[in-house]
Amino acid sequence: MNLGLVHSLDTDLPVYYKLFPGSIRDTAALKNLADDLAELGVSNLHILLDPSFFSEASLSMLSEMHLDFTVSVPMGCTAAKELLLRSHEKIRAPARTHSFQGEAVFVYESNLSINRKSFRAVVYSDYAREVKERSALYARITEAEEYLNGREYDADFVAEFRENHKLLAELLSLREADGRIVTKRKEANIHNAESKLGRTILLTTSEESWDKVLAWYRQRNDAEAHFRTVKSSLEGENLSSNESLEGQMYIDFIALILRTVLLNRMKKQTLLKNCCVPDIINEMSKLKVVRIGEDWRLNELTKKQKDYFKALSITPPIDNY
Repeated sequence: MNLGLVHSLDTDLPVYYKLFPGSIRDTAALKNLADDLAELGVSNLHILLDPSFFSEASLSMLSEMHLDFTVSVPMGCTAAKELLLRSHEKIRAPARTHSFQGEAVFVYESNLSINRKSFRAVVYSDYAREVKERSALYARITEAEEYLNGREYDADFVAEFRENHKLLAELLSLREADGRIVTKRKEANIHNAESKLGRTILLTTSEESWDKVLAWYRQRNDAEAHFRTVKSSLEGENLSSNESLEGQMYIDFIALILRTVLLNRMKKQTLLKNCCVPDIINEMSKLKVVRIGEDWRLNELTKKQKDYFKALSITPPIDNY
């Protein structure tokens, strides 16, 4: 079973879902989903796709269907290498430096020809992310060097290391000296790895500004998290019939909408720095309503519950005593 989940780019709320047989191809599922939305009168459709959809066949299909889309370009493909090389010297120019959601971002725009069709390509370099990824990269290299250097040389061990740690094997050469392992950094390969740090490449049919396209694509992360939440819920249920599955899916979909509304409010009020959605749901699940005579009353609120209500600008639905 596969699940198609559609979000609004304006509100980030889930608006539609559809279940597909597990055997159906991703491109076929995408076409079916687009056809459904067209029948529902959705005319302004923009599809956000992960790197697995980046192929000549997928892009040609989307173009033939006249669908607008934004897709992330896999860093290992030829198109990405071409764009990274083209943008390497230019992307750090002061004129290409911007602030996006409070962080420094470098932006380089170009065009990429796929199957004789030209697409708009935007290369983003996130400085804060690059610093973190560079630290992580060199921490791995240094850790591997400390683990390997001086170790007794064993051809089987070296072969196994290269097989199980392909990235490090690309960055470090291993040779024997006096029966011991000696490593050396492959500088050209490391420079190539560094060129990808903090980078995101988006291919898009949109004519919107670079920051709006990036904001859209980052929303996809939230949508993917929602997708995993719903799918894991369905996979964990032992449902005896299609009717039970569809009923459970409908309940999960409504719950997902409510959860997304809560998440959006938390983002707006900057609550995510101090807590997460489960924290609030767990605290609010302690609320109880009791009937006194003809009146329904909310039990006394804890200080944390009061703080959450206030922070979220929510008035308790029933007066508490």
